[in-house]
Parts: sequence; C-alpha cells; structure tokens
Amino acid sequence: MVRRSSAAATSSFLLVALALLAATPASAQQTAGSTFAHDASRDGTPAEIVSGFGGDPEGDPLAGRAPNTYETFPVTVPAGEVNGTLTARVEWASPLVDFDIYLYRQRPDGSLRPGALASSAAGGTSSEELIYRSTISSESIAAGTYVLVVDNWCSSSTDPLSVGNPNCAGVNVPNEDYFTGSFSFGPGLPSNPLPSVTVAGPDAGRPGDVLTYTATASDANGRVVNYAWDFDDDGRFELDRFESTTASRRFDAAGTYNVGVRVTDDQGGVSYASKAVVISAPATPPATPSVNRPNVLLSNFALSRPAFGGRTNSTLTVRYRLREAARVVVTLYRGSRRVRQLSAGTRAANQTYSLRLSPRSLRDGAYTVLLDARTTDGRKQLARLRARKL
Repeated sequence: MVRRSSAAATSSFLLVALALLAATPASAQQTAGSTFAHDASRDGTPAEIVSGFGGDPEGDPLAGRAPNTYETFPVTVPAGEVNGTLTARVEWASPLVDFDIYLYRQRPDGSLRPGALASSAAGGTSSEELIYRSTISSESIAAGTYVLVVDNWCSSSTDPLSVGNPNCAGVNVPNEDYFTGSFSFGPGLPSNPLPSVTVAGPDAGRPGDVLTYTATASDANGRVVNYAWDFDDDGRFELDRFESTTASRRFDAAGTYNVGVRVTDDQGGVSYASKAVVISAPATPPATPSVNRPNVLLSNFALSRPAFGGRTNSTLTVRYRLREAARVVVTLYRGSRRVRQLSAGTRAANQTYSLRLSPRSLRDGAYTVLLDARTTDGRKQLARLRARKL
C-alpha cells in the first residue's frame, strides 16, 4: 500500500487501548483474549475524531486531545502469566474503506512511547492484523499498557464529521467507521529465527531499460512485514515497499550495479539478499562478473532488537558477517550527530562479529549504526541500521 502524507490523512481515526495490569495468579498461564467494537454513537458528534494522524508519530498522538475523543478497551493480565505474542485484529464490511492499525506502548503517565511496536497497513482488504512479540524473544510480553491506534484513511461523505480523502475518490460506504476487533494471546517462542530471502530478476540490461526485481521471503515463526530495496549499493534503501515484494529501477549509465533487498519479520529480525546486474551500452560487450565484481562485502548485518533500554534496560547487539576480509569501522549516530565509534579493525571473511551496546549514558531517541567496510583493493560497502533508545 502506498503511504499517504499526514496532510492527506483527513479522515477519522479511533484509538483503542489495551491495558495489561498486574495481579497475583495461582499459577502461570496464558491470558484470555477479548473483543471490542466501534462505538457508533460517536458518529456525527464532537466526540468523533477527524484526524491528521499519519502513521508513526514521533510524539504522543493523544497530546492535546480531549479524553472523550478516543475509545479504550482494557484487558487484564495477572502477574506471572506467560504471553509470548499479542495479536490485534480489526475487521470491517467493505474493502473500499481502508483501516490501518498501529500498536504503541503507554508510559505510566499516560503518554505514548514514540515508535510503533507493530503495525498492519494493507490496502484493498476488509481486515488488518498485527502480531507483537517481546523484543527479547525468550521473555514474555511485559505487563503494562499498550494502545492500538485504528486509522480510517477512506471515509465516506455520509458522516457529517468526515472529510473525503482524495486518495479514496468515489468511496461512499454507509457506516464506514464501524469495525469489530479482538485481542488474543499466544504462547512464547524459544527464539526468533531470521527470515530467509532471495531476489530474482534480469542479470543485464542497457542504459534506460526499466528492470523489475522480485523478492521471495519466508519466516519460520511469523511473517515478513517489510521489504526495502537498495539499487546503488550505498547502504541506503531507496524504496520502502512494506509488504510489496517487487520493485523496478531504470539504470541510466553503463556499469555493474548491485540490487539488494532487506526483509524484516514481525519480531524485528532482518535478512538480506542481492543480485549483480550489468548495464552495458549498445557498442560495449557486457562486462563479466569475474572482471567487475560487485561491491557486496556484507553477507549479514542485523540488530538484535528494534528498540532497547526501557524499563528492562535492555542492551542492543550488533552482528555482522563478511564475504571477504575487510577493514570495518562501526560508528553510532544519534540523528545526524556522531556519538562514538563502536569498533574498528580488519575482520576475517565468513566469521560472525558481535558488539553489545549498553543503553546507559545514551539519551532516548532514534540511533543509527553505520558500518563502513573496505577491502585492500579499494572496494567498499556502507550499511546503516536504526534502533530506538526508550
């Protein structure tokens, strides 16, 4: 689904809160699920939200909103119960209406921690489902409060407080805000195997050709939720495809390019695949891979979790593996500011290296881990991964 700017997101959204409260059980068990539904009495009243919500707010999406402008649905998890997964599902009548859902963690003071824990945003469907697991796969979901944000992108003109979204022209569905939903819990999993991925498409082309590539991915204990594509081997992903597995690119100059795809599963596990592509001018014979080796030095580069710190003061582990020996420098940034160098030195091929980053002394916010790998013959690769300090 193509995401729209927050300026275009003028249709209504509803907020659903899931409260996980502490109690004392007789023995450890799995929490029972619950159901909820939209309160239709809000439609056409000042208690119905007309929103500009745009997906993943950096602040608290409830800030400045009156308490009666969102709905909350609590469920209690007694202390000691073991829940490996939390699934939120929302269903509605017509695929012409487009709901998206986002799960956030709520702080004790009622504000939300920036950064969605999980999300689902598929277009042309009549349901959305997300699955949240603890970022530490061996632990249960922590007690506390979580908030599910239900965002209605396509709203009809039959609702007095709705504003039509230009991306949803022609949508006219009565009771478009109505939905039903459920929360359910599942058992824990001992680990999070990384997803697997391959990329297929043309090996060669001519300048100006539009070439299309397809990623095939799977996840043993969940699902792949994001595909990101890098076409110039600089470590920056030009296309973020959500759950779309294909991407197209026009190469205007002759040369050897590396088409890379990064896939992320619903627990934050990351894997990569790449394919060398030779673009040759009509009068020039195609270059052979043995002469023009692509600058693909990394066979794996991953973070142990999408967020670290928080109440458990969890650490962040950086892991990488090289196809060839190279000098590697790993640096930590907060925004555009360099925080410190994490490691530097010559690293061997086909060996996994790990770095542990403690959250102590680090401010809350978004961090980037930059890996710069260079071989003795001058080839190099830059790669970046991001995590949030809570």
